[in-house]
Amino acid sequence: METIKATIITCSNCGFDQFFDLSKKFKVCPSCSHAIVMRTASGSELKDIKDNMKLDGVVTKELAYSDYRTYSLTVEEIRELKKLAREKKKAAASKAYKLHGGKKPMRLLS
Repeated sequence: METIKATIITCSNCGFDQFFDLSKKFKVCPSCSHAIVMRTASGSELKDIKDNMKLDGVVTKELAYSDYRTYSLTVEEIRELKKLAREKKKAAASKAYKLHGGKKPMRLLS
């Protein structure tokens, strides 16, 4: 049976679990909009990450740090996890929408 390695991170700000591409330097959390970086990032890597965030238009004062976990998963398991992640993302977006009085929350990070 063919397996794929999947890396999962947890946002230290809100606890949202998500897939992470290790070739990327950071990821914006779809739940709370904090920029997530690996806890193992060095000082010089953090400077590069902040520079990349500016280039990508991400404005933030704080970073959410995360450890990561890597799993060997079958293709079917990955499909199921992606389905669950989409459902969780929709629920978080709906909650944010309600918290902002029925208005779409801004993408700027605090």
